[in-house]
Amino acid sequence: MEQEAFFMSFALFSVLLFQSFHLTLPLAKNNLTNQNASL
Repeated sequence: MEQEAFFMSFALFSVLLFQSFHLTLPLAKNNLTNQNASL
């Protein structure tokens, strides 16, 4: 029972982490390209 709850919380955390990383990655790439273009 505890192991199942731990797995559920870990899966939820990994999904949230993946979503945040997936959203911030293009923004970081855009910032890098904008900095290179300004230079």
